[in-house]
Amino acid sequence: MKKFLIAVICIIPVIVILALSATSDIILNFAPVNPESIVVKDSSNVEISTDTLIMASTDTGDFLIIEIYPSITPDKSIIYEQVEGTTASIDLVQQGDSNRYDIVASGAGAVSIIVRAAKNINVQVQLNFYVRSTKVTALTVYDDLGNYVESVDNANDSVGLDPYRLSFPTRFVCNAHPIDALDEDHAPEWDVTYGEDLVTVENGIVRPLKRQSGDGNTVAIIRVGLYDKDVNLHQRYFCVDVSGALASENTVRVDSADDLENAVRGIILVTATDLNFAYDAETGTVFGSYTYIDEDETEQTVEFDFPLNVVIGGAEWGFTDGLSTVYTNNGSYFAGFGIYGGAAFGEEANTQISLTSSDPNILSVRLSEGRWKLSPLKAGVVTLTAVYNGETVEKQIVVRERPLVIFQDLVTA
Repeated sequence: MKKFLIAVICIIPVIVILALSATSDIILNFAPVNPESIVVKDSSNVEISTDTLIMASTDTGDFLIIEIYPSITPDKSIIYEQVEGTTASIDLVQQGDSNRYDIVASGAGAVSIIVRAAKNINVQVQLNFYVRSTKVTALTVYDDLGNYVESVDNANDSVGLDPYRLSFPTRFVCNAHPIDALDEDHAPEWDVTYGEDLVTVENGIVRPLKRQSGDGNTVAIIRVGLYDKDVNLHQRYFCVDVSGALASENTVRVDSADDLENAVRGIILVTATDLNFAYDAETGTVFGSYTYIDEDETEQTVEFDFPLNVVIGGAEWGFTDGLSTVYTNNGSYFAGFGIYGGAAFGEEANTQISLTSSDPNILSVRLSEGRWKLSPLKAGVVTLTAVYNGETVEKQIVVRERPLVIFQDLVTA
């Protein structure tokens, strides 16, 4: 009898649990609990906020954990739709019956999706992705003011291009899409493919040497090439016209102010005998004029001006890259050094330079393949200090934020 009572006492809790479980199932079936919220976590089980940019890749697998609350909701399935993004797409593939969803990315660039609870589409969350790529799909050229420069990917097609009118040394930049596909350890390659007697190019700065060649040609062709992470070379060709060029340098160095007039005269490309000019130190500008006789044998006067940086005394070398403002999420930049008005430093000289940043958290610097690589990290102002052969030169660099992508909030409260 005692054993029977013990058995009954032991089995009663089991019966109660089964009864409660069956009752809860019946309640859920006849009075289901609708989803009220969605929580998304990364593969490390860390909750993802709505303003988080989720990095995805086409060649690496990752997953999200998508939880539907309250937890007693019987149907935790989701539906989703892509709402932003034209060059990239995201699919979420469920792992069996779990709450884990593999991220399947394609294309490159930014994309947003809205995830909703299947049983209550008013419960939703916006997820913003950026699909990284290893392949550059487009390359364009701009001047340092952000003006688009017409270019082609074949040298033979460059003959018909509208040339860029070059007045003085001008920096050109190439914009790659997607920017994260660039091999950041390799600087862009710049060279002159036609008109080598008219211009030089170094680190993207095209310098006019004269207004025309001996045969009357005034147009030069510039090539820029860069590698993506798949080690594919991408190239663009563009033309510059030097017929209206004013100066061959944007920086001159003199021992004293008395030497400035001759130094400026030496860089002006206008050959008129009645050339007049003056340097305005307050604005850093050379103003001048000259006259010429036109085809109708009429005297014409031309006024001109161009910016000029003047260095009085100090080292005969310095920064020649022309960089004053750089941007985050815009690839890498490379510092350039050389003799003022002379040759640029090569790899050997660059390795002998000691370059430091006043705040590596804003702009970090490191030597990469014989060139000093600048990596903008966040907005701010830094001073770069270069030491070479016991001489020191400095310059300020402004770092501005360039968001990788800006998303519109498409989920209403």
